[in-house]
Amino acid sequence: MIVNVEVEVARPREQVFDLMADARNETEWNSQVTRSDLITGEPVEDGSEFATTNRGNEYIGVIRTYDRPNRLDFEVVGKPLEISATFRFVDSEAGTRMSATFDLKPQSYMKVLLPLISGAVKKDFPKQLGHFKEFCESQAGV
Repeated sequence: MIVNVEVEVARPREQVFDLMADARNETEWNSQVTRSDLITGEPVEDGSEFATTNRGNEYIGVIRTYDRPNRLDFEVVGKPLEISATFRFVDSEAGTRMSATFDLKPQSYMKVLLPLISGAVKKDFPKQLGHFKEFCESQAGV
C-alpha cells in the first residue's frame, strides 16, 4: 500500500529536514511512537539506524538517502511491516513544502489485517504529519 502526503511548514528547509532526519524526535510528534533511539553514533547521517517502538511493535529504521536539505529516505523493518519512506523538501512561500511517500509492505498477520484497516491507516499519515508541522513550527529557536 502506498500513501502520499504533503505538508507546508513555516520553517526553513534545512530545519525541517534535520527534524525529520533525527527520528528521535518522532516521540514528540507521532502519537503512535513511544520510543525512538539512535543506535549508531552521532551525527545523524546516511546509514544512521534507529530503534523505534510504534504501536507496541519494534522496528529498526535506517537512513538510506541523506541528501540535506532535499531528500531523505528511510527503510524501516519490523515484524508487522516493512516501510520505505521518501521525504522531499522544497522551498515554498510558507517556508518548506515536504512531500512524503510511504510504501507499506505487510508481513505476517498484517498481510490479512492491512487491507481491512487501510482506510484508517491512510487517514493517520496526514494526521501525524500535521503533528510534525506543529512540532517544527514550535522549534523557532532551533
